[in-house]
Amino acid sequence: MQAAPPPSGGAAVVQRQPGSSSPDAERAAAMEEAMAVAGRTSEQVEAQSDAEDALKLNRRKRKDKTHAWSLGLKDKARIQKSGTLSPEHQQEITVKIRFFEGEAKAAYIQTISPAVSEFAELGQVVEMLWESTGTIEFEL
Repeated sequence: MQAAPPPSGGAAVVQRQPGSSSPDAERAAAMEEAMAVAGRTSEQVEAQSDAEDALKLNRRKRKDKTHAWSLGLKDKARIQKSGTLSPEHQQEITVKIRFFEGEAKAAYIQTISPAVSEFAELGQVVEMLWESTGTIEFEL
């Protein structure tokens, strides 16, 4: 911020400088972080980023539990309405599982789980989990 010269007879006016981070810079930083954390190739990270953009996912809401619940409820309703887990639904869910972090990821998975369990085959569930996390954990 910088102070502008005071208008005649008035106090100094504070003007904000425009944000220095551009969407391209944010995307590049997110890609670099994802490659470092997940051990993914730049092509995989780029594909994920493109898919997030296509779904209009806001990177600032990665850890927003309320946002995750909201998207989860919408996805659950779409799956239940169609009565099947289409390849498109499966791809979107995989992208969203990769997108969310921490408690938001847990909230999203918890919200969609009943519909996925009801309408997906075990192979589809395994594929989504593997693609989104690179690991599969089963509870016995």
